[in-house]
Amino acid sequence: MPCGIAASTSEHPIGGADGTLGGHGGPSDHPHGPLYIQTAIDELIVQPLGLTGTVYPTGTELPGDLHGYGWDATSGAFDDKTILNPEAPGGAGAMISTIADLKTYVRALCTGRLLQPETHAHQLDSQALAGAPPFVSYGEGIGIFGPMCGHTGTIMGFSTDMFYLSAIGATLIVSVNRLDVDDQSQSTPLTLALTKIAFPDLVEW
Repeated sequence: MPCGIAASTSEHPIGGADGTLGGHGGPSDHPHGPLYIQTAIDELIVQPLGLTGTVYPTGTELPGDLHGYGWDATSGAFDDKTILNPEAPGGAGAMISTIADLKTYVRALCTGRLLQPETHAHQLDSQALAGAPPFVSYGEGIGIFGPMCGHTGTIMGFSTDMFYLSAIGATLIVSVNRLDVDDQSQSTPLTLALTKIAFPDLVEW
């Protein structure tokens, strides 16, 4: 889950007055370690937004019965990609969340609820991406798809898009439990198709 966490952290220090998270002194207390990331996300995002199904995992199991898959061209079958070491993607993609929480989060992300107004303005100052369609640009941990604001995300076995359309207060979450070795989003084509059907007068594609 993208969060502009660098900006958030600078405005809201995590842990004790000396900048530490406790007296363990182990690798997990390092500023880039799992404990630091987990604590930062909990204090700066999960608690303020009242998210109930969002966690930064410390184990390899995914809660519930949902599984993620990837196509194996060699075997001609889908491989189960559900079990994943969260330290591999780290803060770039180890988050576990729910559709309901993503709906709350993407609205907060796009309206600047968790940031100071000046910080949020800088976050929205997006730049065009090389090779991307002209309606796509990227800011500080935030994506702009034409009139929509949000983010896409892929991780082994899963592909998710979350966007907020401020003009009409609409939120769109598309999550697909498949991602192949090419890392090509399985959710973004659906996002573009659904928004073209639902909001033909607002989107540019």
